[in-house]
Amino acid sequence: MRNRAAWAIWWGLAWITPAMADETLVIYCSEHTPPKHYAEAGVAKGYAVEAARMVALEAGYVPKVVALPWLRAIRESASGSGIITSFSRTTERDRAFLYTDLLLEDAVVLVQAESRPFPVRSLADLSGRRIGTTRGARYSPELNAALPKMVINEDGSPPLRLQMLVAGRLEGALFAGGAPAVAYSAREAGVAMSALRIVSPPLGVDPNFLGVPKAMPQAAAVKARLDAALARLRKNGRLARLLEQAGLTAPSARASASVTVPATLP
Repeated sequence: MRNRAAWAIWWGLAWITPAMADETLVIYCSEHTPPKHYAEAGVAKGYAVEAARMVALEAGYVPKVVALPWLRAIRESASGSGIITSFSRTTERDRAFLYTDLLLEDAVVLVQAESRPFPVRSLADLSGRRIGTTRGARYSPELNAALPKMVINEDGSPPLRLQMLVAGRLEGALFAGGAPAVAYSAREAGVAMSALRIVSPPLGVDPNFLGVPKAMPQAAAVKARLDAALARLRKNGRLARLLEQAGLTAPSARASASVTVPATLP
């Protein structure tokens, strides 16, 4: 009888695969980049958070999202304690991270004060200009290469960035997420959209991945599970529907290796 009971227990456990086990996966995000990823009353929100959560669940993990100031989120993730969402590639980050296939893309726009516009025909027109951006943020390879030629003011608050812009302390402000990100921050800042000008076309498209730290145990296996989950979500359309609700176009399937990597920024 004992042998039969033991066999029954073993047989039941044999059907539990790693994807079915309660494996917690910590996902780091920014606490101050709405509506992409942010914290509200201590709860992580945003479309980059929901996309990462969806992928983790599809991969069989139990996601635990932690919102922190962006630079701290990068440092915590790099230590191996969790992955990070909405992550752009740079050669500097390549030393510490693997990247999943493409998660999402969104537009990077330049915002000017309506009362002080200036022509922008190329990134070269921003050289020497006082431009505000999120502390630690990186964008497309072309925009990343142009950043050192600007006078960059990094901050931890997009609404503050807009307040500095309309006050004349900045000549321009960068926002990933396009017009919806600008409108959200304008509401938070108490700045009327009529006081702002969003330069068209966008400065570029920011490809975002899930970053898997090389210091994480079995990092390559974690990346493989997440990539397989991404492929299934692309095929069944669930990720596309989530991104479309946020006003984004779902990216085509592309491996991170196909993306041009920019030089390390100072």
